[in-house]
Amino acid sequence: MYELILFNDSKNSIEDVMIGLTEILGHGNFQAEQCACITHHNGKCSIKIGKKQDMVKACYSLMQYGLNVKISKRQVIA
Repeated sequence: MYELILFNDSKNSIEDVMIGLTEILGHGNFQAEQCACITHHNGKCSIKIGKKQDMVKACYSLMQYGLNVKISKRQVIA
């Protein structure tokens, strides 16, 4: 499993991030707001988990939208 991580930047507002997460990832308004706020305060937030090919598609779309995202292999905690 892989995760898509959103990083804070100085060019996108919280509202911009929320719009991207709802339109591209299908997040609900509350989920998008929570992810945007966590990213703003902590510098990053895991916004989606899934198969690598799904993460690549979502990552590309979010990057085209202007968000700072990357794919990371998910840590397995035993």
